[in-house]
Amino acid sequence: MQSMFYQLRCDNCEASGVVCKETGESLAIDDLVIQLRIRLNDRSQQLRSLRKQLGELRSGESGRGYGAGGSRYHGD
Repeated sequence: MQSMFYQLRCDNCEASGVVCKETGESLAIDDLVIQLRIRLNDRSQQLRSLRKQLGELRSGESGRGYGAGGSRYHGD
């Protein structure tokens, strides 16, 4: 199976990947901006959530003050 990718502009979606559900036609620019903003906000929220989870995982690893092999660093 062979895949082909094209760098052509899509007239149906204004190169956005978003079309009207019922007609398959492109959205008005104002509606397109709103839809893209909604998607951007969703992705930004997902990114914030993942960053928070990563921070919690990292702090859980060394948050108790233990180092490699379970040793404790006292700064001596």
